[in-house]
Formats: sequence, structure tokens, C-alpha cells
Amino acid sequence: MQLDRTTKRELRERLRGVFAEGGGKSASELCDLVLDQVRETCDGYKEWRALRIARTDSAIAYNHGDIFGFAQARLSG
Repeated sequence: MQLDRTTKRELRERLRGVFAEGGGKSASELCDLVLDQVRETCDGYKEWRALRIARTDSAIAYNHGDIFGFAQARLSG
């Protein structure tokens, strides 16, 4: 199950704000701001929902990593 529309919209709006205001910041500072916004967004969620979101996003990222790794291996091999 992926993030529902409401959660996606809320995160998108918060992250747009971070990037709009963070023009002169380093990548590390932006990363910290993004993490803070995600934590604030998820802070009010019930624990099971936050864990579901984390597991889903981790699985998606892992799968994308596999796909990119396979593509890279195919190109270099």
C-alpha cells in the first residue's frame, strides 16, 4: 500500500516550502530540513501508520535500487 493522497499532498506542500526557502543551503542542511518536515508530518500519525509508510517507502526504494543495479550491470557487462 502506498501513501494515500492526503498524506502525499501534505508532504508535497511541506517539501515545496523547504525547497522554496532553502535556496542557499547546503545539501546536508536541506536534508535536515526535509527530515524535520517529514517527522512533523508523521508525528501525529498513529504508530502503525507511520511504520506502514516507512516500510512501504523502504520497499519501493529497495526495488528501485535493484532495478538500477540490474540495468547498470547489463550495460557494463
